[in-house]
Amino acid sequence: MSQSDPLGLLRSQIDKIDEQLVTLLNQRASYALEIAKIKKSQGLDLYAPEREQAIHNRLIQINSGPFPNTALAHVFREIMRGTLSMEEG
Repeated sequence: MSQSDPLGLLRSQIDKIDEQLVTLLNQRASYALEIAKIKKSQGLDLYAPEREQAIHNRLIQINSGPFPNTALAHVFREIMRGTLSMEEG
């Protein structure tokens, strides 16, 4: 890819970010599995709506855009839904 292909260069940067996102999501999932083990050993519910709301509020607060807050909320809702499904396994 050359400097004369700005579209290709930008797409390449997005591909790199996507790879980082996948790595980070898997790291997040590993921590979530550890949390699930602790919750199960303590007899706690896996789903904690107050924690989900706190995460949502924190992410909205730190989001400086341009990614819209509503879309961010949907993305993380799906991440948390997938995580819970994985924890319930």
